[in-house]
Order: sequence, then C-alpha cells, then structure tokens
Amino acid sequence: MRYSADQDSKHYQPPAVTANWVITCNGEPLKQVREFDTEEGWALCFALNDQGRMYADPNTPGQAAMVRHVGDIDVRPKTADER
Repeated sequence: MRYSADQDSKHYQPPAVTANWVITCNGEPLKQVREFDTEEGWALCFALNDQGRMYADPNTPGQAAMVRHVGDIDVRPKTADER
C-alpha cells in the first residue's frame, strides 16, 4: 500500500483519511505521516520537537523538517477506543 498527502502524487489521498489509521514502523506508532509505502518499508513524517510541533528544516529555509523511518510499515484502522 502506498499513500501520499502530496496532491500531485498518483498515490494521493486526503490527509483526513489517515486520521482513521494507525501507522507503525517496527511496531512503534508514527505521527504526522506525509507518505508511506508498506511494500518498500518506509514512511516519511514531519519531524516534531519536544512539544510535539513541526519545525522548519534548518538546511532548507521555508520547508518543514522531515524524518524517514525504514522498517516494517503497518497500517490498520483505528479501533473505537483509539478514536
């Protein structure tokens, strides 16, 4: 499965769709997921500071910092308790 929040991507789905998913990498929950590919085993997420907020990439002015996770990417619907 492949997902992208980039409207120009052929794998685009509205970001609100992921609000109903739990996305993990090697069993660890991911937040602020921008793109992922479960077959290739990667996810690209916005980097978060200690307060859980996105921040600017110091090497690319005007762009948000990103972090790439590599491993077993799993996607499942949230349970009623997780909503």
